[in-house]
Amino acid sequence: NLHTVESTNERIKKGDFPQIVHEAESFYENQLDTAAEMIKARSHELKMVMVSGPSSSGKTTTTYKLEQRLKKMGMRFVPLIVDHYFFDLEMHPVDEFGDHDFETPQALDLELINDHLKRLSAGEEVKIPYYDFKIGKRYLDRTPIQIHDNEVLLIDSLHGLYPAFSK
Repeated sequence: NLHTVESTNERIKKGDFPQIVHEAESFYENQLDTAAEMIKARSHELKMVMVSGPSSSGKTTTTYKLEQRLKKMGMRFVPLIVDHYFFDLEMHPVDEFGDHDFETPQALDLELINDHLKRLSAGEEVKIPYYDFKIGKRYLDRTPIQIHDNEVLLIDSLHGLYPAFSK
């Protein structure tokens, strides 16, 4: 019974906050179990799994927990962190306040991401870049990765549902 802010506030006033947290965590864990089962059921046809969402939404935690479950099921993964595809800081778009905008898909080299995803799904090896957040610079051709048999590319992506990824 947490379908509105009002109903949530009522439960909190009744002292149900610890129970709400428990329910939310149980729901999250059940969703992870279901996702892992669905991925395993389709593992013979999958090449990639993408975990996406806005900043601070729990993508990295979800990716880690999903990977743990799937490893127990005998699956192997090749990680791909889309953050490494950020343009150098001086090429980043800025927001209305003049701050560098890491949230916009235009901060990412979508052309290179698409090229790498296509090539990886075709079984080729690619060298992914490395983005140094301390200095705001991307170094190309750093880490070689390839998807082999019985492996799935596990993508941790801020902009995973952005239409440009599906070109």
